[in-house]
Amino acid sequence: MAPPNLSDLDFIPPDSFGPELLFVIGGLVLGVALGALILSMFVRAAKLTRLRNEANQSLAMNASTPLSEGPSRVVRGRVEPLTTDDIAVELTIVQRVVNHTGKNTRSHSWKEESRSIKATPFLVVQDNGEPVLVEPGENVIIVDSIETEYPTHLPFQRTRKSDVKRGEVVFAYGDLVRGPHPTAQPGYRGPGSGWVLRSPRRDGRMLLATNQVEARYKARVGYLLKAGSILAALWFVYNMFTSVPLVVSTVLGETVPAAIVDMDTYITRSKRSTTTHWRVTARTSDGFTLVRDVPSDTYIALSAARASNRAITIPVIDTLGMSWASYLGTVPYASMALLLIGALAWAITMGAVFATYKERYDWYDKKKLHDPGGNGHWQETRPARA
Repeated sequence: MAPPNLSDLDFIPPDSFGPELLFVIGGLVLGVALGALILSMFVRAAKLTRLRNEANQSLAMNASTPLSEGPSRVVRGRVEPLTTDDIAVELTIVQRVVNHTGKNTRSHSWKEESRSIKATPFLVVQDNGEPVLVEPGENVIIVDSIETEYPTHLPFQRTRKSDVKRGEVVFAYGDLVRGPHPTAQPGYRGPGSGWVLRSPRRDGRMLLATNQVEARYKARVGYLLKAGSILAALWFVYNMFTSVPLVVSTVLGETVPAAIVDMDTYITRSKRSTTTHWRVTARTSDGFTLVRDVPSDTYIALSAARASNRAITIPVIDTLGMSWASYLGTVPYASMALLLIGALAWAITMGAVFATYKERYDWYDKKKLHDPGGNGHWQETRPARA
C-alpha cells in the first residue's frame, strides 16, 4: 500500500472553520458588513449635525427676511393668543406606570396611553410689530421642553405637557399666504387680509420651536459618536483575531515545507465531557516553529509515516514568521467558537445599541413617549378613584 501524500492531509482542526466559512463569517459578515454598520453610525451623526445646523441657519435667515408668500416659510415673533387664554397650543400626553419584576431586581417605567393637543389660531407679532396669523393643525410639532405632572385624580398615571403660550418668542414653520386676518382693517368688499401661516402642504405638520431647535439631535449625535467609537475599537481588536490573520496570510504568506519535530496529545475537561487534542509541532528550514492541533486522522497518518523511519515534511503557510497568521497545511482557518460566539455577541451588542439609540430621540421625535421610571416598584400615594 502506497504511503499517503502528506500534502493532501486535512490540517484544519476539528474546532475550526476552513477558508470558505472563515471568509464568509469572519471576512464578509463580521469584517466588512459589521464595519460598514459601525461606520454608518458616524455617517448618521454627521448627517444629523448637518440637518440641525441647516435648520438653525434656515430659521434664522428666513425669520430675518421680509415676508413673502410661498411654502416652507419661517416667521419669528412673540406669541399673542386671540382669546383670554394664555395658552395657544398645548400637547398633553398621558402615561401609565408599569412595574417590572426580574429575578433579583424591581423597576418601573411609564408607557404612553394617549395624547391630545389643543391648537387654536394665534398671532405671532414680529419685531417690527406686524402680526402673522398662525393656524396650527392638530398634528403640530412643538420643539420645546416638556413638563411632568402627577394629577391627584389620575393615580398610577402622570401627564407630560408642552405648550406655546402668551409672550413666548417662537419660530413658526409652514406655508405663508395672504388671507382673512383678525387685525386687518375691513376692505370695501369684505374683511381685511393679512399674512397667514398654515400647515405645510408637503408634510402637513407645522413646527413651532422656542429655541431655534439648537438642542435637536444633540443626544442622538452624542450617543452615536460615543457608542460608535467604542464599537469601532472593539471591532478592530476582534478582527485582529479573525479577519486580519486571513488577509495577512493571503497577501504575505508563503507555503513552504516543514519538518515534524514533535507530536503529542493532551486532554481538556469540561463539566460534561473530556476531549483529546492531537498536536503537531513543525519547523521550517529557517527555524520558524509552529505548533497546532490537527484532526485525529491526520495525526494517525503522520504517526504512521514517522514510524516508517522516513524523513517527512508537511506544508505550512509561513507568514513572515508571524505565528498568529501562519498555519499547518495549505489553507488558513480560524476557531469555530471565536467566530460563532463572536457573531452572537455582536448581534446582541448591536441590537442593544440600536435599542438604546431609540431612547435618545428627543421627546417630540418619538411616535410614542415611553420613559424609564427608576428602581423599585412605583409606590402610589394618591387616592384611588372611586
